[in-house]
Amino acid sequence: MQSPKHNPPDHSHEGRVYIEIMVRINDKKLTVGTTHLSYSDHFMITDQKKNEIDTLLDILKKRKGRYIFAGDLNSLPDSYTVSQLEKILSHSEPAYSQNSWTTKPFKYEGFCENKLNRRLDYIYNSKDINIVDSEILECPYSDHLPIQTSFNFSI
Repeated sequence: MQSPKHNPPDHSHEGRVYIEIMVRINDKKLTVGTTHLSYSDHFMITDQKKNEIDTLLDILKKRKGRYIFAGDLNSLPDSYTVSQLEKILSHSEPAYSQNSWTTKPFKYEGFCENKLNRRLDYIYNSKDINIVDSEILECPYSDHLPIQTSFNFSI
């Protein structure tokens, strides 16, 4: 992804990482990965963001079965990010029409948003995992609303 930076001059230099954990359940592995992709003005796909996304996709393509990926992708449902993710993983719901951002006023270089008008947060899974339930939860502590998803897979 990108090397983490200390005291970056702006959002494009923050550095982004992907992390994952592997959990054993009855001698079976479940891998869960996450990231927080960088912000770009109006959530547009810049060359830098496309490179960041392509690097993430290269990582995700190597994950085989029993895999869950979640994160703040700073990408809209009709974006390059989401369309490419759907080629390798299943969207875990809730519907893309259910918004997760913003619950607090946001202003950055002329872009302003102060209503829950966008979906930026997602959960995806490998095809061997079934979704039981998924919902966006109310939460006063962040500008993003969390997604809670229950999964079922054979152990």
